Amino acid sequence: VNGHMGMVDYVVRRMKEELKQHSKTGKTPKVVATGGLATLIVSGIDCIDCIDKLLTLEGLEMIYEKNKGHKA
Repeated sequence: VNGHMGMVDYVVRRMKEELKQHSKTGKTPKVVATGGLATLIVSGIDCIDCIDKLLTLEGLEMIYEKNKGHKA
């Protein structure tokens, strides 16, 4: 778990720095942790802005609803 916390922390901080440098507004992006283990990972780092455990599933549901009447 600690290794994953370290990896997430490093990658998110680097991405925030790079995106802030290339942003016209200079704003830092909002980072949302998703998934069942998000709470565990976020408990040891402070670079995550919020947790939404169901975000991915809700997004997949939206895609399904938009496409359920269409033929492949």
